[in-house]
Amino acid sequence: MARMFRVLSVLCEMNVREFYRDPVAAFFSLIFPLLFLLLFGVAEAVRRPPIFQFGIVTSNANGRGDRLAELLATYESISTERVTLAEGNERLRAGTLEALVIVPAAPPADAALTVRLVVDDRWAAFARMAVDSSRGRLAQEESGTAFPVDYTVEKPAIEAMSDFTFIFPGLIAMALLQLGLFATATPLLRARDRGTLRHLSTTPVSRVAVVIAQVVLRFSVAALQLALLMGFGGLLFHVHIAGSWIALSLAAALGAVMLIAMGYALAGLVPSMESGLAIVMLVNFAMLFFGEVFFDLSRVPFLRPLMRAVPLSYLSDLLRHIVGGVAGLSPTWVNVLVLAGWTIVAVTVATWRFRFDMGER
Repeated sequence: MARMFRVLSVLCEMNVREFYRDPVAAFFSLIFPLLFLLLFGVAEAVRRPPIFQFGIVTSNANGRGDRLAELLATYESISTERVTLAEGNERLRAGTLEALVIVPAAPPADAALTVRLVVDDRWAAFARMAVDSSRGRLAQEESGTAFPVDYTVEKPAIEAMSDFTFIFPGLIAMALLQLGLFATATPLLRARDRGTLRHLSTTPVSRVAVVIAQVVLRFSVAALQLALLMGFGGLLFHVHIAGSWIALSLAAALGAVMLIAMGYALAGLVPSMESGLAIVMLVNFAMLFFGEVFFDLSRVPFLRPLMRAVPLSYLSDLLRHIVGGVAGLSPTWVNVLVLAGWTIVAVTVATWRFRFDMGER
């Protein structure tokens, strides 16, 4: 047993050095997802909607509330619409409204009307400026020295859904995909093509130990990917987990097992180095496009079957359940069941087709 551990430690060290010397695997596994995180995070931080959408919750009997809504709508960059309180809260959550103005019943004639401004921190400064300007115009119309409307600012009860909220869990899935393709399938193809694996197979080292050492390295990289994305996301863009760390870790581990196994299966199925690299690129493109990483394709009917056929879409959906706390395309148990099924298939194919040499059959 002691000898087995020594052999595994030496093999793991050798794999770490090999990974470190492979700039393609290191870049796509670690740097590539972080670049997308910075790109989308900065874009979300500086973005302001071209038309700022206010939802107005008021009764027809409240003249001041109606006039305040009319004054808000006179600005070119603002649009208003009447909504119910439940609809307004739901649309704030979905990101189709930037702010909600809740007007209570009309106060006595000599009292100021106090409205509630419900808005996320991202849009709070602009929303306050718009409401303050409308209050000032309303004061001028009523020829009074005091503002006839006062307001309080509240955060939404549930954090608003944004483009970044949708994309961030997809970036975790994308990082694991790069691990399965560019840090598993591609290095295996190169190692077989160069004869590295064939040389290892002729040594007294067990083939099982060689595979275990490779898998341990890739699981370590998966853990590092998750730590980097969550660390930078939380530090720079205030990302937080709606679910639990345990659920996130288990979901990421399941995704890592599935995608690493797919990398081994893919490397075993292709006949040559050249065709293997081409297939890896095609699989990567298909997974990224149809895997619900950057785009929500569920609203496009003719693309929905392709999206459902790609296993990465179920991993992205599961991660959105946990990280964003949003209802996805499928229930959690369906996502887990599909990922487990794909994992069993990939492990079976990888075990059946794993080869130490291109000429093996």
